[in-house]
Amino acid sequence: PVGYTLDFGISEVGIFDFKSPEVSSLVLPATCSNNEITVSFNESVACDQVISTAFTLTGPGGPYTIDPFSNECAVGAAYSKRFVLRTDPPITQSGTYNLSICCISDVCGNELVPLERTFSLDIFPPLGLDFGPDQALCEGEEIELNATNEEATYQWQDGTTNPTILISSAGRYAVTVTNPCESISEEINVTFLDAPKFDFGQDTILCEGNLLPLAASSPQATYLWQDGEQGPLYTVTTPGNYSATAVNQCGTFSD
Repeated sequence: PVGYTLDFGISEVGIFDFKSPEVSSLVLPATCSNNEITVSFNESVACDQVISTAFTLTGPGGPYTIDPFSNECAVGAAYSKRFVLRTDPPITQSGTYNLSICCISDVCGNELVPLERTFSLDIFPPLGLDFGPDQALCEGEEIELNATNEEATYQWQDGTTNPTILISSAGRYAVTVTNPCESISEEINVTFLDAPKFDFGQDTILCEGNLLPLAASSPQATYLWQDGEQGPLYTVTTPGNYSATAVNQCGTFSD
């Protein structure tokens, strides 16, 4: 309206970029064991230059090898802005780390100013919890279950929150252990076992052809009869002296 004209004809004008790319964000591992660091640049950089040797990570648990990955580069693009750096081995130890990045160019060949970043991590070790198999206790015995883990909280089946619990009665005992990275649970059934006890009664007389069954049955016991037989039951068919001894973890009994 004021006299300007736009000409869409061929021009000799070129577009030039002389500014070096920069790291716009760096997402470091958190408090849990991790093997990924995410690097984002403020402009696209060449995929073929974002290779392992462009990155150096030093710190506890090293030396580390870096394997960079980009979704765009993976499907054939020449440039990308965001890369995930996977460390081998994973970062699993607390301490101070140093990450350096260099020798990466943008679309116009401007090289990244070498970057160094020092960071500290407080890594929580994986939770461990194993009460073993169900247990049988003798009367008067106690056991302590220990769920202690670093920087963890505890929730037992009865609502208590201590890392250990003392057991003196039968039942099912369970705990959930939680730290900032994960939560695991474990349980165990505890029963109480009596010492062996049985009674064959008085000496007896059998009529010819009669049988006398004897039972030494006791919970979780092993048995030994006068002739070496093993097992809770024995059948008397001939005259003689008969005896059995039963043994379990809570005692021994004979008759």
